[in-house]
Amino acid sequence: MRFVYTDSVNLLKRNVTGDTQVNLDIITQIQGYLAQFGFSILGAIAIFVIGIYVARLLTRLVKRALDASSIDPTLGGFASNLIYYAILAFVAMAALNNLGVETTSIVALLGAVGLAIGLAMEGALSNFAAGVLLIFFRPFRVGDYVEIAGVEGTIEDIQIFNTIVNSLDNETTIIPNSQITSDKIVNYSAKDWVRVEVPFTVSYDADLKKINDLIMNVPDMCPRIIAEPEPELQVLEFTERGLKIQVEASVKGKDREDAGFEVGRAIKDLMDEAGIELPYQPVTVINN
Repeated sequence: MRFVYTDSVNLLKRNVTGDTQVNLDIITQIQGYLAQFGFSILGAIAIFVIGIYVARLLTRLVKRALDASSIDPTLGGFASNLIYYAILAFVAMAALNNLGVETTSIVALLGAVGLAIGLAMEGALSNFAAGVLLIFFRPFRVGDYVEIAGVEGTIEDIQIFNTIVNSLDNETTIIPNSQITSDKIVNYSAKDWVRVEVPFTVSYDADLKKINDLIMNVPDMCPRIIAEPEPELQVLEFTERGLKIQVEASVKGKDREDAGFEVGRAIKDLMDEAGIELPYQPVTVINN
């Protein structure tokens, strides 16, 4: 029993000594890594922290400068965000380079990944590119009354992928930017006023001079109509029912559709007061 006990104790001592040696080897390796890469790791962390601070500081300065200028707020926000992320990308590359990582291979890898993502997200990238064009060239701004991609309404927001339009029926329409740039854009708010056209028909016996004098009262009856330039009466065509004419009046772009309804009602009231009959197509009902 004595020999067995002695052997067990010696075996335990050897195991403890072996474990201690393994731990010492691990500690030695860690110390070697810290001695070799410690300053590089600290430098990379310092570069990243300082870089984030500088990126935020420059972004705030740029945004403040753009807000103080006459640049559109949408363009200012986009430019400041673009600067922020560009600086972050540069800082990340500098931190990796300080760690000894070969950044050229990373750039090549990111390029390949970006190409694959671009092919998979072709529609989204086209919307992004169209959004950049809309923000920089600004064919319209937030609050403008426009007709884009077959939708007429007021611009609520111009985003990097989509544009939000609110119609006169209070319907919110989200339009992909690529559809906007590939179609015609009508901005009714680009000028101080636009013309609203209201056609109607009178008999051939009607006095056009009298009708022209009557329509001069349209601005007084329609709050949305602008007095200058004055309303005009245009002859469009000669039809079987009578003479087709058109009233053209000036309005603000955002009031274009509502003003057209007001002008139509005003014309009917003026014609009734003057005793001028508006011809209509009679309908004959035959009962069998």
